[in-house]
Amino acid sequence: MNKQIEEIIKASNSVAIFFHINPDGDAIGSSLALKLALNQLNKQVDIYSCDFDPKEIEFLDGKSIITKITNKKYDLAVVLDCPDIKRIGTMFSVYKNCANVVNIDHHLFNQNFTKYKLVDTTKSSTCELIYDLIKQLNLEITKDIARCLYTGLATDSGCFMYNISKNLHKIAGELVAKFDDVDNINFLLFREKRKEEVSLYAEAINKLEYHVSDRLAITNITLKDLEKHNAKQTDTIGLVFLLSGLKDVDVVCVICEEKEGQYKVAFRSKSTNVCAIAQLFGGGGHKLASGCKIYGSKNSVKKKIIAKVQEYLCTV
Repeated sequence: MNKQIEEIIKASNSVAIFFHINPDGDAIGSSLALKLALNQLNKQVDIYSCDFDPKEIEFLDGKSIITKITNKKYDLAVVLDCPDIKRIGTMFSVYKNCANVVNIDHHLFNQNFTKYKLVDTTKSSTCELIYDLIKQLNLEITKDIARCLYTGLATDSGCFMYNISKNLHKIAGELVAKFDDVDNINFLLFREKRKEEVSLYAEAINKLEYHVSDRLAITNITLKDLEKHNAKQTDTIGLVFLLSGLKDVDVVCVICEEKEGQYKVAFRSKSTNVCAIAQLFGGGGHKLASGCKIYGSKNSVKKKIIAKVQEYLCTV
């Protein structure tokens, strides 16, 4: 662990934590875990997000996460699980009021937007990096911290199906020994579904198409689909996870309309480097789980994706 980062954290009395837009379990879990850990050092710590919804992961106490821009100044900004500072959205206004910045991340193709950083793409999650940092700072991993860290480890590994290592399982074993509701957490993260979500899944699966000699499976969700099924943008996360298990398919793609002419695209694979595909559209992420935004009509976006995936698969 970078000794400079340890020294900067210890020297900072006030800390603002930021994570990426459309946050997942790793972004939320790592941020809450770090806040709880730094509170042990009597640091004043605030977490900022422009679009966090505490209802998304209700078993973690996210009520303290601030969703409004403030004029407060901080000694240190810690940007977690975020390879590009633009990905913190409107909270950049708060970020600018921080004297120093540390970036802790595990994504491929980090943009290196700050001098002080800890970027390790071999780690399963940012929560794994925060676990190491807490250990380095000789702080206690409490029950609440353990639940936060476990959430990130579990979500970014697909409930321990990818991005796995012996060290990941070792850490997970230590964490679950701290609390007694791991079965319930796994159920809430990966199994529980609202009826609106299931209805949306049925719509998307019915529109599923296969291209590039069946190596690509692709579907789309429109704003009308979301309205029809009373579903939310975040409901698509479970859909792409479900489709990622398709047998004999190299790349799974879910296109979701965010607003007219703008589409959020999620790529998943069991072996193909979909991060390289997402990069062709200015996106990125993990080797087996990445995303991007594409602008245009629904049909033009789909055609662009099919063409680029075909081009990429024919060269690997």
